[in-house]
Amino acid sequence: MKANLQYNGLPAGAISFASLPAFMIFLEEQGYKSRWKSDSRTLDIEHFLYDKKVLLHMKQSGDGLAGQVGKQLKMFLKQLGIRVEMVQEESAIEDVKGDLMIRLELDTENGDENKVSISTTSGVDRRVVKEKILPLFQQADYSCQHLHDHEKIPVPCIRFGIWTNHDSKEQEDFLSTSLTKAVYHLLRKEKSLHFLDLFWDLQNQAPKKPSRSRDNKPREEEAPLKTIHPVEQEARVDYTKPADCDLIFDYSVSVGRKTGKYTVLSSIYLRNSGGKALKNPMLCIKVNPVDSVDLGGQILPPGMSQLFAVQGEQGAQGWEYVGEEWLQTAYSTGEYWIQPIQDLTLQPSEDVLLEGVQFSFESPEDSQNITIAGFVFFNNQEYRFKALNTIEFSF
Repeated sequence: MKANLQYNGLPAGAISFASLPAFMIFLEEQGYKSRWKSDSRTLDIEHFLYDKKVLLHMKQSGDGLAGQVGKQLKMFLKQLGIRVEMVQEESAIEDVKGDLMIRLELDTENGDENKVSISTTSGVDRRVVKEKILPLFQQADYSCQHLHDHEKIPVPCIRFGIWTNHDSKEQEDFLSTSLTKAVYHLLRKEKSLHFLDLFWDLQNQAPKKPSRSRDNKPREEEAPLKTIHPVEQEARVDYTKPADCDLIFDYSVSVGRKTGKYTVLSSIYLRNSGGKALKNPMLCIKVNPVDSVDLGGQILPPGMSQLFAVQGEQGAQGWEYVGEEWLQTAYSTGEYWIQPIQDLTLQPSEDVLLEGVQFSFESPEDSQNITIAGFVFFNNQEYRFKALNTIEFSF
């Protein structure tokens, strides 16, 4: 009997049920929270940052550097399991609820040197600011000062007043990564990230399930992400038909009782329904509104396939995101691009199944629809086909 694992709301494989108590004890000793759900035979695992809420209030003098820093900061914090809520109006600050507020004021016009002024309310550990956060900027030749903010607000608040004479991608990356580290140090409360966090993120929660090879015979080491069904000999294929492909989302929906977060567990089915061979599918999963839906499941980051993919007879097997900037592209355009790790050709009537794809999102504050659409490209984008169905939610 198996016990399924779910890490930060996403599938993370399975273990023997007999080893469940020992594994739960190990997780507790490493600082994780775990909860066994008998109905679904699933162990929910959360690290200490999961579902923490950071409020972000931004001001800018000059050009749009703050906007880019804010986008990257949200992206980085999401990867840590931290929810980010933008606070637009000063008047709304008294009513906000969260674990930490960041006020970011950027000036790219009125400074001859790089400098940062950090002020904190009484709810922020000033020792952490002195020992962990100020050195981040000092090492980058920022002049620094730390002040105490006497403003009374219901959430611990840290304000960064930053003056910089460098408006560049390098500065954007430095500020967003430094602010992410600052949030981590302020929320960690003497806890630390574990190697398992990195491992599960890079694995992208890919459970190991047996699959079939193209000759429909089991392999000793098989890929869980790809299932090819060969054309039966007696099947008649009309090779004069134009190229065509059926793309279908097969999915189920659940809502977290504690968080209210929606989870869509989906399989993506591709079938060559035309008369032409289709080579190397490239999937585009487009979500709307942009930055509203997170994608996880049996998909690896680029460059990680040799290390973390399941190894078959012909090497690494499965699916991966396209491009080193795949996550930034997804958060800015709403498009997740996915491709097979190895070359893949679908002959007429053959199909492939990408299982365990998971979409997660929260109910939007304003009444609006959330849609998840799919497209697939073949033969170096010579052929393009739209999914036969769309995942859509109305609020």
